Amino acid sequence: MPEQQDRATGPADHDTLILSASVVTMAHVDGRLEGIRFVAVPQRAVVTPAVRDELHRRQVTLVYRDEPKAKGTPPVRLVVGVLGSRFDPRGLLAALEGEPVQVELERYDCLVAATDALAAALAQPNTLGVLVTTHPAAALCLANRHRGVRAVWGVEPSRLDECLGDVGANLLVLHPGMSGPFLLRRMVTQFCRRGPAHCPPALEERLGS
Repeated sequence: MPEQQDRATGPADHDTLILSASVVTMAHVDGRLEGIRFVAVPQRAVVTPAVRDELHRRQVTLVYRDEPKAKGTPPVRLVVGVLGSRFDPRGLLAALEGEPVQVELERYDCLVAATDALAAALAQPNTLGVLVTTHPAAALCLANRHRGVRAVWGVEPSRLDECLGDVGANLLVLHPGMSGPFLLRRMVTQFCRRGPAHCPPALEERLGS
C-alpha cells in the first residue's frame, strides 16, 4: 500500500493527476485515475477519507506539493506552549530556523491555562499552536472544548499528515517523553510547512471553522 508523501518536486506529469482544490472529494478523482500513479494536491489541502480509500485501493500515491508564496505574504504565527519546566524547547525552536514562521514561546504550569491561552491565540488569523505536555490526552480534551480549536496528538511523522488533514488541525499536541527529540522536531516542521488549514466542510458544524 503506497505511503502518503511530501515531495518538494512533483513526479512526472504523464502519470500524475494534479489537483488545485483545497478540499479534495471523490468528485475530483472519479473517472480520472486510470493509469495514474500519483495524485498531487496543495500542501494545505484536505483530502476526504473516501478519496484516501480509493487511492489506497488503486495503489496511487498521494503527494503534497509546495505552493508558491505570494510576495509580501506574512509569516505564519506559531505559538509554542510548554507545560512545566523540565522540557528544554531550544532544540525544537532550532528546527524552525529558516521556516517561514514567527515563533512565540510561552511556558505554563497549568494545563487549563495553557489550553485557554492557546485557544485565544488560535482565534487570530494565520496562527498555529503547539503544546508540549506529558498529559496529551487531557490536553486534547481541554483544547478541543474551545470552538475553532482542532487539536491532534502527534505520535508518528508518517501518520501526521493524515491526522492533520482529517480535521484541518491548528493545534499540535506533543509528548516529549514518548516521541524523542528527533521525531518532535520533524513533526513540528511538518506541521508548520502545511500551514493554517480550514476545517473540512463536513465537520464545520461540530468543530467550528
